[in-house]
Amino acid sequence: MRHLVLMLLCALAPVAASAAEGPQSINIHANCDGKIPSAVVASFTEAIRASQKYHLVPNFSDEGRQGVVMTVHMACAEMHDVVGIATSYGWAKCYSEKECHIALDGRSIRAVLCDESAPAECGRTLFKVLEDFIKNAEPSEFSL
Repeated sequence: MRHLVLMLLCALAPVAASAAEGPQSINIHANCDGKIPSAVVASFTEAIRASQKYHLVPNFSDEGRQGVVMTVHMACAEMHDVVGIATSYGWAKCYSEKECHIALDGRSIRAVLCDESAPAECGRTLFKVLEDFIKNAEPSEFSL
């Protein structure tokens, strides 16, 4: 039991240290063109920016810090006045400029439908889903 606790502490130490350093870095990769999808992604992005817990980064290098980056992958399909949005989450870490590892959590795959009357609400809902995932996620389960 003592070894299990020690292994768990060693596995979670980098994640805890990263959290202690500041907001969690998040990279969004969205394949979402069109009026409604763009509005949903803009609302989702704004919710992340407004939060004190998260920091958007343009790529996995974590702006040179080479920390663990939360990844959000989004794909959208729009038809008439409705958009379907699929999301999946994971983590990435770069060890050099050319060596980055990414691990997606297959359990994180979600799909939502949004209509044109409430894209901002849909983006905020996606943000809440992301926060729930982060709260319950265990990045130490993945080999980065």
